[in-house]
Amino acid sequence: MKKLLIPLFSILISFNSYGEKVGSESYDWKKWDCYDFIDGGYILRVGYIPEIGDSKGILFVKDVDSHIDTFHSLSGVRHFWEWDSYTIVIESNGAGRFYNNGIPEERYECTSAPLEKLMYDIW
Repeated sequence: MKKLLIPLFSILISFNSYGEKVGSESYDWKKWDCYDFIDGGYILRVGYIPEIGDSKGILFVKDVDSHIDTFHSLSGVRHFWEWDSYTIVIESNGAGRFYNNGIPEERYECTSAPLEKLMYDIW
């Protein structure tokens, strides 16, 4: 009985330390943080969930509480996030661009990070 309680207690502690709610789902997601090309200020974060497939993308913009659902695709080594008439493209070297109706409007420097957990219930 003691052998069972120790792993169970460890599981309960780990759930509390990550703040996960019972019944919520979390997924690993691949993300990029993008910064203004000129002044280096943080602008946005984009990512996708490899476990679900490439098509589900998410965009978080600085100082905005909600997220934007996007369509993510990969063409060669270029990542694309598309929604409405907008597109964000990130090259393999981290160069990012924001397009409005196919016209480039902003340029970013983007850095990728290791997979993190993304809570499903934010959707």
